[in-house]
Amino acid sequence: MSELPPPRLPPGWRWRSLGELLTDIEAGKSFKCDERPPTASDIGVVKVSAVTWGEFDEHESKTCTDPSRVDPHLFIQAGDFLFSRANTIKLVGAAVVVGAVSGRLMLSDKILRLRFAEDVDPSWVLYVLRSSWGRAEIERLATGNQESMRNIGQDRIRQIRIPWVQHAEQKRIVAEIEKQFTRLDTGVEALRRLQAHLRRYRAAMLTGALGGRLVPSEASLARAEGRDFDSGEALLNAVLSARKELHARAGVKGKYVEPAGPTAGLDRLPEGWTWATLGQLAWDSGYGTSEKCDYAGVGQPVLRIPNIARGMIDVADLKRARGDLDLVEGESLAPGDLLVVRTNGSLDLLGRGAVVEGRFSEPTYFASYLIRFRLPAMFQLARWVGLVWQSPFVRHIIERSASNSAGQYNVNLKALSAVPVPIPPVAEQARIIAELERRASNADALESVATANLLRARRLRAAVLCKAFEGSLATAEMPDRISA
Repeated sequence: MSELPPPRLPPGWRWRSLGELLTDIEAGKSFKCDERPPTASDIGVVKVSAVTWGEFDEHESKTCTDPSRVDPHLFIQAGDFLFSRANTIKLVGAAVVVGAVSGRLMLSDKILRLRFAEDVDPSWVLYVLRSSWGRAEIERLATGNQESMRNIGQDRIRQIRIPWVQHAEQKRIVAEIEKQFTRLDTGVEALRRLQAHLRRYRAAMLTGALGGRLVPSEASLARAEGRDFDSGEALLNAVLSARKELHARAGVKGKYVEPAGPTAGLDRLPEGWTWATLGQLAWDSGYGTSEKCDYAGVGQPVLRIPNIARGMIDVADLKRARGDLDLVEGESLAPGDLLVVRTNGSLDLLGRGAVVEGRFSEPTYFASYLIRFRLPAMFQLARWVGLVWQSPFVRHIIERSASNSAGQYNVNLKALSAVPVPIPPVAEQARIIAELERRASNADALESVATANLLRARRLRAAVLCKAFEGSLATAEMPDRISA
């Protein structure tokens, strides 16, 4: 990257190299380790992630399995200044001052401990390194051709330029920085609480919707109006009949096999509702392509796990098959298709699903770690099933059905087909969906405000550091509130 010109320093300030401020740089070692976190009786080795995100996280550590190489001199203590010498371009040089350590943890080979002269406040250096100037210096001096892994050696660390003032002035400015950051932290915490409340609110909305508590039931309205109504059971029977008829028209060889219905033990549903399984509602299901995909591919677009987000299909990050996929008619994605993540290293991502609502501009397929369930467009069940799929009820079933092999969570086609889905009358479905969308719109507006203010808080932190090293922080005006 091009070198950033050094900012103009206030009168009485001067530039010094970080090497001038140090008495020592201590390097960790590489150890044989188990990836599990250490217990109270174990000796741990901290990972790079322990110093990456602003505060020292002792839980980001692994267990040393080589006791012959344990070195007490490498144990981390409260007050240590730790520096990551290897990481991505944006995270190399991440630094923390250790607050407290409850166990015996050693430095790894990717983390350095910096020791400073008596007239240096470590927090002063920490905030310089976190400023836009400090980040530019670290990125300028880091080596390596790949953005995914950069290194900064000890000689280059010593070359980092640091704005310098006397110790008493360092202390005063650090205190002002932390005063401003405390105010920002208070607002950020309020915004995080709001986001957590909105997540609980959305979950409660879906739970209420699936329990028939969100809108008046079709059964009660029909009684009040003295009319009949089509029940959820009638809808399910129509789906099953059409499914069987489709099988006969398609001329599929072999006897038609009725899809398995729900098992016993499910909660009682509101009047007019019935239980079905996803396998009963879907006319077809199967795995996607295992063809290699990349951003430079010349074949059809292929949806992957990143394209299944927030219950919707997101095509912002789209890859293509390296060559044309040999698809027959009807194999590409269509409105009403439910895509579900069947395997992932994260249990939170396993079972995540979304329904295709519109048509793609060209034939589009999906990757093999997704499963597609094709829902019948004629019965307009896709939107309802898509909402059910985001509920805590389905989330619990997915996690209960998951298996784990070598750190990879999996859920198979059979287990997903057996997921029970509550089916209300069609008219009631429409009212529930409309009410959910109305309430979700209000929640989304609050979420947007919270997200915007969190972004503003990050910018304000950067502004605080910028003013601190321009010598103007004491007169800087900060907003009284950043919360929604």
